[in-house]
Amino acid sequence: MSGVLLTTEMENADRLGQQKDMDAIMTAAGLPHQFVITPNIGHWYPADLSRKIDAGIEFIRQNQKKEKT
Repeated sequence: MSGVLLTTEMENADRLGQQKDMDAIMTAAGLPHQFVITPNIGHWYPADLSRKIDAGIEFIRQNQKKEKT
C-alpha cells in the first residue's frame, strides 16, 4: 500500500498539524508515501493540481510495481 497527501501551506493550522501527524504515522509504519505541501496558498486548489495528481498516481503505480516484484 502507498499513498499521497496533498495539502497547502496556509491550510487551517489544526488540519495541517493533523496531516503532519499522519505523515509521521505513515513514515513510522514504513508506508511508502509522499506528503506534498503547496506553498503560499490557503484552503484552495493550486494552479498545478492536475500535475500534482498525475505525479501522485505515478508514485502509487511505481510502488505497486515494486510490491509485485
